[in-house]
Amino acid sequence: MGSIIELRLCPKDAQMTTFTYKELVGIVSQNDFNNIINYFEYDGFGRLKLIRDGYGRIIKLFCYNYAGQLADCSIPVLYYNTPQSQTFTKNNCGTCSQGSQVLYTVAGNTYSSPVSVEEANQLALNDIASNGQNYANTNGTCTSLNTVYYTNNTTQANYTATYTSRTTGQVFAFPVPANGSGVLGCLPTDSYNVTIAAPGGVLPQLLFTHSCRFSISGLSATFYKVSIPACSSLTMDYDLY
Repeated sequence: MGSIIELRLCPKDAQMTTFTYKELVGIVSQNDFNNIINYFEYDGFGRLKLIRDGYGRIIKLFCYNYAGQLADCSIPVLYYNTPQSQTFTKNNCGTCSQGSQVLYTVAGNTYSSPVSVEEANQLALNDIASNGQNYANTNGTCTSLNTVYYTNNTTQANYTATYTSRTTGQVFAFPVPANGSGVLGCLPTDSYNVTIAAPGGVLPQLLFTHSCRFSISGLSATFYKVSIPACSSLTMDYDLY
């Protein structure tokens, strides 16, 4: 979440202009009733040198000289950022729901630097890092997921059920607890290839059953074209055959 630069409170329909000052110098910024910001810069003698708008662009330049001297009216060079963007996933949807992806963009010429384009771009990237996730959480949408259940009648707790989407290739992996039943995880509606397996070693022969599919006996099992939510439960038992 970004920091608050200025908070202005006033009665409804009122007009407010705010200023900031630098001691012994003068006004350094002005925010008018239309929320238009101007910045004021001074030379080494404390004289007003230029006024910039809220994007750092020069809108007025002041030159000073004594009689017979050439005025220094050189315009300071400013470099502006190129467009920068990053995709964020809404992450405040809650249990068994999935957040959408949201693109956060900082438009070109939003930030400026007297040093380089790279420095101006870094200011834009800092903006993205500070505000992108909050923007996604505020503007993204949530999609309800499907609950997948398990029953494990064995003492084997080192198995993992891996669901691979046949549409997108996205992989969801859930550890299967031993001795019990409950919620395995949450999945989007889709067709999956499902593998239940454990790391290498001496494993017992188990009986794997996925609802809507035939049981498979062995050290591991793979079920193809498992439809979620129609087939949403997994069972593991000792191989009694």
